[in-house]
Amino acid sequence: MRKLECVDREKFCDELYKLIFESQSNSFQFVGKNGTGKEYVLENLEKKLRKKSEIYRIFSDTLIRKGQRISTHTISVVFSLNGLIGMSLSPTKNDSHKINYIIANLKSLTLKKNILISATDYDILPPESRDFINILLCNKNFIEKKINKKISIIITSNEDYFNGKYNVETVIFRDYDRADIYNYLINVCGYTAPQITNTQLTQIYKLCGTNLNLVNNYAKLIISNDETSTSIESIIDTKLNYYIRSGEKYNLSKEELQSILLTSSMSIHMLTTNMISYINSINEQSVQNGFYCALSEKFIEEELVSQLHKTINYSFVSEEEKKYLYNLAQKTYKQKTLEYYIYLSEVAEDEYFERSQYLFRYYDAINKNVFALIMLGISKSFMLNDILQRDKITSFFLKNNTNERYKELFNKICEAYINHYQGYYQKTLEILENIDYSEINIVLAAELRRLIFNSGYIGHSLTPTFLNEVAQELHAYLDQRIFLSTNFAPKNKDEKILSLRIIFELAPYVLDTLNDKESFCKLYDDSLLLTNYINNHFIKKNFSEYIINVFNRKAFLFAVPSQAIVYYEQAVAYFKDNKIWDEYVIALASKAGNEIALQKYSLAINNCAKAITTIKELQLEISQEEKIYNNLYIAEFLYFESNEDNGLLEVQNKAISISEKLEKLLTATPCGMNHVILTNIASLYLYAGKEDKYLYTKQRLETSLGCEDVSAVKDVKINDFYRYHFAWYEFYLNLMHHNWKKCSQIINLLDTFYPSVFHNTEKMDLRVQAARNLVKGKIFPDIKKYGLNMLQYAPSDKKLYISRGLPLSDLQFTSWE
Repeated sequence: MRKLECVDREKFCDELYKLIFESQSNSFQFVGKNGTGKEYVLENLEKKLRKKSEIYRIFSDTLIRKGQRISTHTISVVFSLNGLIGMSLSPTKNDSHKINYIIANLKSLTLKKNILISATDYDILPPESRDFINILLCNKNFIEKKINKKISIIITSNEDYFNGKYNVETVIFRDYDRADIYNYLINVCGYTAPQITNTQLTQIYKLCGTNLNLVNNYAKLIISNDETSTSIESIIDTKLNYYIRSGEKYNLSKEELQSILLTSSMSIHMLTTNMISYINSINEQSVQNGFYCALSEKFIEEELVSQLHKTINYSFVSEEEKKYLYNLAQKTYKQKTLEYYIYLSEVAEDEYFERSQYLFRYYDAINKNVFALIMLGISKSFMLNDILQRDKITSFFLKNNTNERYKELFNKICEAYINHYQGYYQKTLEILENIDYSEINIVLAAELRRLIFNSGYIGHSLTPTFLNEVAQELHAYLDQRIFLSTNFAPKNKDEKILSLRIIFELAPYVLDTLNDKESFCKLYDDSLLLTNYINNHFIKKNFSEYIINVFNRKAFLFAVPSQAIVYYEQAVAYFKDNKIWDEYVIALASKAGNEIALQKYSLAINNCAKAITTIKELQLEISQEEKIYNNLYIAEFLYFESNEDNGLLEVQNKAISISEKLEKLLTATPCGMNHVILTNIASLYLYAGKEDKYLYTKQRLETSLGCEDVSAVKDVKINDFYRYHFAWYEFYLNLMHHNWKKCSQIINLLDTFYPSVFHNTEKMDLRVQAARNLVKGKIFPDIKKYGLNMLQYAPSDKKLYISRGLPLSDLQFTSWE
């Protein structure tokens, strides 16, 4: 890919405008040192393009529309990019969820056909924002077609991070020289030629380098003050005196002001008033006043906020000044390093790399604790596909590590992650099995066992016995809590986000493989506790809200239908509000399934229709979309049956028609979805009196399941869901043939047989009582009455419930994928 050079900023801006205006679909990376005019060109370009394009800028983790006034900034929040973190938890690295999320949000932005999206300082953006940019660049043509708009992208950075990748054109901004600085002082700062001596110009050039953003600040101190020394130290000391003097109006003491500014210089990335308030035990308003003084003296600058403007972060204007102040701080405030670590662990736990750097400063070495956090940072970088962060962590580790054994472990673990995310699960397991876990911290041990479990589960690379052993180890970590032990913290802090990741990965195994509802409910309860803590303490909620709402859309597993409706509604609202459309339609379909259980058939039909419409309008690709149609067809049948005006023959014909529709949903590969659909087909054929078709469907299911008799209640190798349903089907079949003895045998087997997926044991007991009454009275009931509610044949004082004689099943999206 060609590289362009920007020498004359004004001329280049005009040239770039023409280039973008002609194609409306370009990607550029502005590369150069701070203060070399990258943002100046970008701002001018945005002004030129505003009439033809909608202008957006990525600030922190938020996409913002430029041009409207909000608070103190001319911006308008469009959508948060933080939702991408939750989607990164997918067991496979399929980016379709993220792409759909991006398409849905971009599609609704504007009526204009052209969009310009920019991001400054790519290297310090949060990982979710870099993830958004990379996905957008990688899938740009596809996304443009889907939203029917042209997208231009401009990124600024200090280094070339793309090197021609994704067809990104690199623009090199050359450094400013003495002549540029002289012209800037004359034309922008307003100085006259006689005011500027060669000595002063040399001094400014030495202090500011090529950063014009610093020139105006330093020029005031150098040109306007003949006594100013040529050293940066004396200039900073002068600024410090001005800073302390300006604090007098806020009644802040010299000591308070010094502690606010000097401890701020110890920050690595996050720098907020709340953080400095905690570290210095000074009330937050006083810190805010101190920051106002630091802002006025150009020590720090305000970064646009994270998390939709709930938190404002600050950064130092000059790295040289920050280094000087940091050296001063080390003489008096070195112990504050620990306060930084403790604070960050409390409010931004998953900033693992930043936490590791504070611990390294404290220990002055990479030990077990520091190494564990470094590797959690590596894990997060793989999860978010954040190559830039991974390179930063690797560079830090190689520069500061002196332990050869840690170097070997670092390389092995990185190799394991690389193989895992490339789908080489067996190779991942081979690497991890050769690690001595006695050498590493318990936090890292828990993370690596999570990786072993994940590789074994999704790669089918472990025996069921060994997979279960690893799962039990992970349960043990959760029960005892995962602590990064330190010898300085007043209390050890458990790693809640790691625990939440483990829960998220254990849950589908516990549910889909073990069919262990009790363990699943415990995991759900634990996730609620963790999420509640995260929501109350963390600045970013990360993926906790996403996880809890994935749980919520599976509410049928831990709540009866009347209670589950609340959880489904929460999930639907969350995914809709956050425009996570894949999960939204899944939640709608699952909610419809719950409404079928509540006999709210019209609502179920409407929700399925909403889901299908959303899929078509947004052109989503939903795995096992057939489940939605299953729920729609079952709801349509039950709604038709419940209409008293429809006679038996009409309902039976409807049953046959629905069976034929369900038949078309079956996929070529045997799977659990197919098995439930075959179960429904069998039920409907039996309802319609088509015994031969019922028996044929039953036999197809048995062949797929690899069993002799799916109605054999005692055969524990068969999922209890199918045994329960077909035992009742066989009861009705024998009832039809007046085979009372066989009916009694089936009832005896069904007595106290409670499948794990069903909650209401009283209703199941009533079914058995109703069946006994039918056999005792040798009654063959009307199929429509029996179909609608067989409990009418139970004792009259127990008619609290409704239960179909021939059960039908909705389909829920139990998979985490």
